[in-house]
Amino acid sequence: MLNRIYNVSVTRILSIMSLFFLSLALVACGPSMDEIKAEIDSYCKVATNCKGDKGEAGAKGDQGEKGDKGDKGDPGDKGEKGDKGEQGDPGPKGDQGDKGDKGDPGQDGKDAVPGGFVGLVKSSSGGTFTTKGKIANGWTGVKKLCDDSYQGSHMCTVGEALYSLQQGLIPTGTKAWVAGYLKSDNGRANCTNWTTDEGNVQGLIVRNEANVPVGVQRTNCVDPAAIACCK
Repeated sequence: MLNRIYNVSVTRILSIMSLFFLSLALVACGPSMDEIKAEIDSYCKVATNCKGDKGEAGAKGDQGEKGDKGDKGDPGDKGEKGDKGEQGDPGPKGDQGDKGDKGDPGQDGKDAVPGGFVGLVKSSSGGTFTTKGKIANGWTGVKKLCDDSYQGSHMCTVGEALYSLQQGLIPTGTKAWVAGYLKSDNGRANCTNWTTDEGNVQGLIVRNEANVPVGVQRTNCVDPAAIACCK
């Protein structure tokens, strides 16, 4: 190992000395510096171990110019579905819509079908209730009497009573108070709104009895009669 190191060192020393004496000879002969450099380079090509040590890294150069824009990349993977957002505020009120078309005409009053007779007010014992023209609580009292006997019913009007007679709904033997006016009543019908049973005040009854005219007639409020209910 020591012999190898010794041989390498002697070789390097001899090479350096040869270059030194070659340089002196070239200078003495008067060649130019370019010729001297060329001779040294020529010698280094055939001499051994003439290459010097690697020099230090040079300073960092200036930044180059910006390169061209790269190609568009492939689309990324689809992300997960996000959470449901909160409900937004109500929108502004919309404009008023156009006016709708005119509806079809309603049923003609003269052709309307009145309510039909459903029965006579019942007494607490289950029979037929009769009363003079004075009835507790007037019109509301009359309505309650019919409604208690036939839910949703009311005292028959003159028109309903006449319609029910035509339909055969009012049984034979009926004599019952009904609501309404005749032209000559002068506002004193219905026993002054069912508040009096005086003999000089009258109301209207529907009659379907034997040996008497069938229809709607006047009678004195002092005379008892049933109450006809329609629905």
